[in-house]
Amino acid sequence: MQNRKVFLFVSWRILIGFFFTAVGISKLFEPTPNFLYLVQSYQCFPPILEQGIALIVPWIEFLLGLFLLLGLWTGQVLQGFLILIGGFILVLGQALVRGLPLDECGCFGGLISVPISKMIIFDIGLWVILSILLNNLKQTKCLGLDQLFDS
Repeated sequence: MQNRKVFLFVSWRILIGFFFTAVGISKLFEPTPNFLYLVQSYQCFPPILEQGIALIVPWIEFLLGLFLLLGLWTGQVLQGFLILIGGFILVLGQALVRGLPLDECGCFGGLISVPISKMIIFDIGLWVILSILLNNLKQTKCLGLDQLFDS
């Protein structure tokens, strides 16, 4: 049973890490104005912050994803993801509640088109999985670089 748990947690860690690394890379290779337009379309940030968000979020997704994939600083990375995904849920939720005319979330750059309501459900599920991984940190760290530094 213990080996199955470890396999499950490590698999989820690697899958989520790979996913966010790919999503971050896809946004980094798109022109910044594309993502900036998306950030502006949610109408929830002061204009002075929108450019910074458009520049920083893809890097955060990429780096957190890479570190999770490698199993490096796993606890801190999972906490960072919980904050990031929580923010995504709030931004998507306010757009849905306000009835903003958005056909899709734009969360994956040009890779995939997903309606906002489905993305909120996805993000809530992801947030739950990340919480479980954090609550089982010892098993989640297995086969990761953290094991080189933990003694």
